[in-house]
Amino acid sequence: MSIKIIFEQMLVLFFMMVTGFVCYKKHFVDDNGYKSMSSIIVNILNPLLIISGVLNKKVGYSGKIIGENILLVFILFLTLIIVSLIYIKIARTSKEEVSSYRLMIMFSNLGFMGIPLVSEVYGTKAIIFVAFYILGYNILIYTYGIYLAAKDNTGTSTKFELKNMFNPGVAACIIAIILFVFKITVPRFVGSFVSYMGNASVPFSMMAIGISLAGTNLKEVFMNARLISFSVAKMLIIPIVCILIMKNFGFDSEALGIFALMISMPVGSIVTLIETEYGGKDSSICSSGIALTTVFSIITIPIVSLFA
Repeated sequence: MSIKIIFEQMLVLFFMMVTGFVCYKKHFVDDNGYKSMSSIIVNILNPLLIISGVLNKKVGYSGKIIGENILLVFILFLTLIIVSLIYIKIARTSKEEVSSYRLMIMFSNLGFMGIPLVSEVYGTKAIIFVAFYILGYNILIYTYGIYLAAKDNTGTSTKFELKNMFNPGVAACIIAIILFVFKITVPRFVGSFVSYMGNASVPFSMMAIGISLAGTNLKEVFMNARLISFSVAKMLIIPIVCILIMKNFGFDSEALGIFALMISMPVGSIVTLIETEYGGKDSSICSSGIALTTVFSIITIPIVSLFA
């Protein structure tokens, strides 16, 4: 990956975030508006962006490259599960905070930030591979993620519901894979509609992140030494070490580049929802982690890309 391209794209995304930040501070949008905006992004725009990546396009990827990307999905999540266990031991995380830190390491912002960034760097054709990551992500968050959040002192877990795994994002991933595998085409006006709507996902997603940051006490977050050390580990040390190891196995450069972007994403907002809904815990640690890693990502993602 070109560091110049990555840095320029991060600047573009950063200014989109700033736009959302300013909109919130100027009261152009409030918390209710943010919730509605997030719902539109998650349930309509991001799914359509995923589908638009393969709709009526000749995506010329070989079976080998497709296989490598699928393998890297498994490697990514298995690695993060193991790394999260190692981190809580090294950082001597308190029992009450174990699930929060493990979830923050394992589940990043693949949707709001990952999809737009891959789209801008590699083109919409590469979003099919992000769809593989999102499928794996959803399966893991709604199984192992809920298990971690809901686990009590006896080691048991409750409240898991299979239906939570099925949502518009997962449906879009499945549809995109079917379109990709069977090379299905649709009328041009349908393709144009999906493309226009999907393209709106990029600015809307970044603005939503900016709005979210505007509602956070950033000064307090940046004074938290424990969270800062966590952010350095998640956003720099873990991605760089993993990428340097993976480079020795001869993966396709684009496949490894997408892997690098996926592993360098900031904490995903779903972590706070999982902790609150299934763990019944104070999600302030996760909320602060999301804010801090998102701000850090403007600098750390270009740095990490140097090693891909």
